[in-house]
Amino acid sequence: MKVEIPATAKIKEHLNKSQDFLSSSIGAGSYPYSLNGKTPSTEATAWSAIALLHSQPHLTERLIAFLLANQNSDGGWSTGPGIGQSDWTSALALLALRITKHYQPDLINEKIFKQSLKKAANYLITDRNDFMFPVMRLLLFLGAKGPMGLQFGKGWPWNKNCYSWVEPTAYCLMALKLPYLIDDHLIKIAVQHAHTFLLDRACKGGGWNHGAFYCLGEYCPPYILTTAESLLSLIDIPENEQVKSGLNYLDKAHGEGFSAWSLSLSILALDAYGYDCSHNLNLLFNLQDKNGSFGSNYMITALSILALQTASGMNLFKPIKG
Repeated sequence: MKVEIPATAKIKEHLNKSQDFLSSSIGAGSYPYSLNGKTPSTEATAWSAIALLHSQPHLTERLIAFLLANQNSDGGWSTGPGIGQSDWTSALALLALRITKHYQPDLINEKIFKQSLKKAANYLITDRNDFMFPVMRLLLFLGAKGPMGLQFGKGWPWNKNCYSWVEPTAYCLMALKLPYLIDDHLIKIAVQHAHTFLLDRACKGGGWNHGAFYCLGEYCPPYILTTAESLLSLIDIPENEQVKSGLNYLDKAHGEGFSAWSLSLSILALDAYGYDCSHNLNLLFNLQDKNGSFGSNYMITALSILALQTASGMNLFKPIKG
């Protein structure tokens, strides 16, 4: 099938419209989740900080200052300031800090960044719950004849004291790997465990869902969104067979019927691996509202901006080394 390649002028028009919408809605240095919301959202603020990094760096600086000011004492972030304990949004806040510091280093004070990074990385490492009873760990140790028996998959939960899931695991891996893997022994071990967790949960035929690839005698289907997130988090092992299968599934999906959310992440993932995303970019254009937004919340508009930027060769989710 012949794919119509979006004209540069058309891409720029859509991108500028979305950036203008997002920059005009910043409010008091943060974003709520929904367009009509009032409560600041860590998730929406983090994605918006990344989306505005190159077009409006002075706004990204305000958003990063907000994230730094609202980091919890344990090193993580809550869904919003003062909303319960630290949770999965900590990964997105850390991701925004690391990408901003690398590409626009003058926007964050070096000393403050290092302090925040250390606390946040420590939080992510300790947030991985292990529900395996000591006796089970001993049996694994003995059965595998040593330490290799303890190298089972271990990801991240949405909230403390919960089981691990695909999406928060993918976000945490992105935060620790992008724009490059943090050079720390414990972090590298955590990354390897998370790789095992995700690869062991790949669906039959390729791709990922929220975590269960097989249930009640049936193979569970993959989802576009979680497949794209998982592929972005596994960008450093492109030759892995599960990764290749996931890419094949995502590429063949073609984007019809996707939401702006799933389309944006699909574009970011496929582009990161070198695939042509012209068809999906055209589909994304058609989902833009007249005011420049995508969907009903700021997070999706921010992700759509990042997806549109790939047409000009910019993809902040490509690792810079390794």
